[in-house]
Amino acid sequence: MTEQHGHDDCDEPKPSTPPTGSAREVLDLLAEGVPMALIADLADPAGPPSPVILEEEGSPDEAWWVPDYVPTEDQSWAEEVADDDDHLDRDA
Repeated sequence: MTEQHGHDDCDEPKPSTPPTGSAREVLDLLAEGVPMALIADLADPAGPPSPVILEEEGSPDEAWWVPDYVPTEDQSWAEEVADDDDHLDRDA
């Protein structure tokens, strides 16, 4: 009789645990112009390092990460999206 020790097959890879976080944070990043591909890449802890992502996707046209950055008129849609999404916080 074979004795079972209650452990899983060690040869099978375990799936990564999905990151937890606020959907609001993701929406805010998207509204600020962060590419969805970058967010998806960074959401996976085993994902590629940032320099590789930057090399493949390139730098954004606007330096949104600079503290004194002011969006151009072309990016006024981001404020509208944020205003439209304010009702989501109240409904929660």
